[in-house]
Amino acid sequence: MIRLLNAGLTYNAGNLYEKKVLSDINLEIGDNETVGIIGESGCGKTSLIKLINALLLPTQGRVLVDGLDAKADKRALAEIRKKVGVLFQLSEEQVFEESVFREVAFGLSSGAADSADVRKKVSASLEMAGVKDAAILDRNPFTLSSGMLKKIAIASIIAYDPMIYIFDEPTTGLDRAGRDAFWEIIKVLKEKKRTLLIISHNMDDIYLHTERLLVLEKGRLLEDGPTPEVFETLSTRKDFCENVPDALRLRHYVRDNFKISWDGKSVRELAALLSGRVGI
Repeated sequence: MIRLLNAGLTYNAGNLYEKKVLSDINLEIGDNETVGIIGESGCGKTSLIKLINALLLPTQGRVLVDGLDAKADKRALAEIRKKVGVLFQLSEEQVFEESVFREVAFGLSSGAADSADVRKKVSASLEMAGVKDAAILDRNPFTLSSGMLKKIAIASIIAYDPMIYIFDEPTTGLDRAGRDAFWEIIKVLKEKKRTLLIISHNMDDIYLHTERLLVLEKGRLLEDGPTPEVFETLSTRKDFCENVPDALRLRHYVRDNFKISWDGKSVRELAALLSGRVGI
């Protein structure tokens, strides 16, 4: 479980360059939840996930992961980071090993780990991330495309399989096949009952693949609730209406023009509903 209690974050506190990026965040995320996080650039989304992963410590309030508080006890840092895996928007900033194999295996390093077992886990993690070419294991990650580099970073998190996964703009730089493969990964992680936090500017992806939605605005938590309900609320705001997910637009259209009530999320669901109405 993740708990933020009146949490806040200020950079360069007490000097001329002081900047408050998060204020008074009160939030509880239970096990197995799939949560979307949205908001304009600079609203504090990335700072929030860095607090959860203990890459940053709050300057106000507390952040607890499974009851561990890194601010109160620095010894909790390593344990929290084992529990929370993060894919950052710029994947190249978190990749550092000289080969793909060593990069994916890094989180598995242990004196008790059998090399054959490690190799098996590395191969399985790469395959799950959509990398099926075994020849890539010896390649330097930095010779690969940005899309492939992102897949390697995803595989490195899958390999040590934390209980909490955080993805910051995970489909940026991926082609259609890569994006589809990523959402298949999310399905598998949901089945494994992992807690998933997903930051994205793609409202359709968030609408389709999350059950709960957090909206940040100027460093504060503006909305928190079931994804469809939060989007319904946001759709009434003039400053957000252009970002309404396509599926929600369709829901409003068939409701207003055909008097059909539809609570689904995908266009395929709507097509099936309409075909039944007209006897196709």
